[in-house]
Amino acid sequence: VSQVELANYMSDDVVESVKGKVRELSTNLQNLLVAMSYIPHGLDVSKLAAIMSHGQISFTENAMATLLNEASVGGMLMYSTKTNNYVFSHDRIRQAARDIASEKDQDDLLLHISRVLINFAR
Repeated sequence: VSQVELANYMSDDVVESVKGKVRELSTNLQNLLVAMSYIPHGLDVSKLAAIMSHGQISFTENAMATLLNEASVGGMLMYSTKTNNYVFSHDRIRQAARDIASEKDQDDLLLHISRVLINFAR
């Protein structure tokens, strides 16, 4: 086994392990991490609350801040003073969060995120 093959295997194993940890989280926290996995540099609390609010589900900024704090305490996210946003603690956590969404969910989520961000830009 070459070092490259071993590194790839270990990398895949880490993602699978993190996916297991993400699946143990509350549904709201899982949904937050999945949504954030499509946002490269994080967003402020109000934009994340808008993204997470859809259909009959609504999140206040306080509820969103609580979820972000929970993810931070759990080691999934960290607060970046550089961007003043929460970001993934590691790229493998972002990858694991993105991997747990089905392809249909991904398409719907990307469309929803796009619409929310367009509304904020107006």
